[in-house]
Amino acid sequence: MAVLRRRSDLGGKFELDYMDLDGRRYRVNTHTTDPKIAEVWRRKAEEQVSLAKLGVIQKVGRLTREVVSGKTLPEQQKRLRVVDFQKEYLDRCAVK
Repeated sequence: MAVLRRRSDLGGKFELDYMDLDGRRYRVNTHTTDPKIAEVWRRKAEEQVSLAKLGVIQKVGRLTREVVSGKTLPEQQKRLRVVDFQKEYLDRCAVK
């Protein structure tokens, strides 16, 4: 679960606090005093954590402005179909 905090020492800017699946905790400065924009950051963090739990992405990592704005996509986990895995396995085990 992601949490937003307004930091007085940062001039009233919001800080996003969330935890990755491996237990690593991230604190990201959103660089905004607008609560609506900070809420977009929080929702994106929760979405990324959910995708990581489902196995769509490997890990969340540190959120950046590019990820939140949709310019950059997180790295997706490569999934092999059974047929492709079988072919790759047989190619590796083949005697040369």
